[in-house]
Amino acid sequence: MIYLALTKTTRIRAAVVLSGLVDLKMGLENQPEVDSIFNSWLPEYSENKEQFLKSRSALEVADKICKTTPIFIIQGTADSHIACPQVFALAEIFYKVKQPVKPSNFLICFCGTGSIGLV
Repeated sequence: MIYLALTKTTRIRAAVVLSGLVDLKMGLENQPEVDSIFNSWLPEYSENKEQFLKSRSALEVADKICKTTPIFIIQGTADSHIACPQVFALAEIFYKVKQPVKPSNFLICFCGTGSIGLV
């Protein structure tokens, strides 16, 4: 949820995202069991699933993310929960919305590693 937080404030000086969920809709398609968790924990989810997923997906809010906060993304290519194409899609959108890419804004993918293997 760091991406969502970065849409709400300019006070975060830097963000490190370790295998963060980028597209909730795609994540739900890959792990359908999460649907029941969302339904039980988040009442607003069951009221309007499409809007809920869209409003909390980094791909959808990338243009609203603070442009002054450097973001360091670490992703494992063998992560079974967050697919690398999601992270690549976010990096592409960052370029389109002119999210500054400086030496402090990196995307690092560790080949053959899941998110647990990175910690």
